[in-house]
Amino acid sequence: MNVTATSPDRTVQPLIYINDWDFHWQGIYTFARPVPLSGGTRIDVEAVYDNFSANHATQALPRDVKWGKETTDETCITFVRMTVDAEQLGHRPP
Repeated sequence: MNVTATSPDRTVQPLIYINDWDFHWQGIYTFARPVPLSGGTRIDVEAVYDNFSANHATQALPRDVKWGKETTDETCITFVRMTVDAEQLGHRPP
């Protein structure tokens, strides 16, 4: 899973990268400090689902993967919480 922010000037800023996702390792990630993003920034999420039979973590045979609620379905979702500068909602200084 790879989440990036692309600013209007096309500068790409990595937000999170997980190289080898494990279904049993679910998590919520919070930045230690807020990440400033300018207006017009695009957030992109890229995920690859490996259901090949050689992948020991899956029990499924290779097949088309569609959205669903089962562990063999595509369940990728990313939530991004953001505020405007003046709000500072949920941010607690260290």
